[in-house]
Amino acid sequence: MSKVGEHYRELEEMEHEPKNEGEPMEYQTHNDVIIDINGTSLKGDIKLDYYDILDRLGKPKECDSYKIDAEWEIEFYDGTVATLYNWKNGRNYCGEEGLDLHQIDEWHVGGFNRKALDKVNELFKGEENG
Repeated sequence: MSKVGEHYRELEEMEHEPKNEGEPMEYQTHNDVIIDINGTSLKGDIKLDYYDILDRLGKPKECDSYKIDAEWEIEFYDGTVATLYNWKNGRNYCGEEGLDLHQIDEWHVGGFNRKALDKVNELFKGEENG
């Protein structure tokens, strides 16, 4: 089984549901709708625990299996689109020397503009690891 397959098998066994149950939904993820991220680019970084991300956003999207191990797509109700992903620090890119998903705590935030980073920071306020 590929490294990516092992990561996703682990995720499916964990059954994480997004945390915003019972709250007014302020955003949707790739688990809810198709989100157009074409043209997004890096806007900044955020330090977060992998399991905090799972709790808030649910299961990550399958990704390129090369430079990225986990990615989430988010669309906020004001239309802001953001991506949250690791970059070249996981097992897909670094092999055995790479970090397992649960060890990754530095994540890239992508979007069409700086507002994407602001919205992700707001979404995870109080959960930052740095």
